[in-house]
Amino acid sequence: INAEYGEYTESLLIFLHLHVHASRYGDFLGATERERKEEGIREGTLRLWTYEFEKGSAWKRFSNGRYCPEKGVLEPLARIAPDTIRPWPRMFLKHKAVDRRKERVEGG
Repeated sequence: INAEYGEYTESLLIFLHLHVHASRYGDFLGATERERKEEGIREGTLRLWTYEFEKGSAWKRFSNGRYCPEKGVLEPLARIAPDTIRPWPRMFLKHKAVDRRKERVEGG
C-alpha cells in the first residue's frame, strides 16, 4: 500500500529490526552514545552503517523503485478503528509462511 511514498522498501525496516535484536553491530549496544564511548563499544564492534551502508550496496538493495518524491509526505490517519489494525505479515507472520512452505515440501 502506498509504495510511492517510501524511499526505501519494508525490507530495510525488517533488516534493521533483526539487527537491533541480534547485537551483531555496536550501533545498537548500550543505551546512549556516551555509554558506547565509555564502554569502548565502538572500538570492539562493527558499525552497521559503516559495514552495510557506506559501501553503497545496502542502499541499492533497499531502494524502492516505485518511490515518487513528488507525492509529498504520507500523513497518518486521524483515527484508526481497532478492527482495521492487522499484523505486518512480512515481519510478524514470516514464520507462518516458512511453516507453510515446509509443510508443502514435506508433504504435510
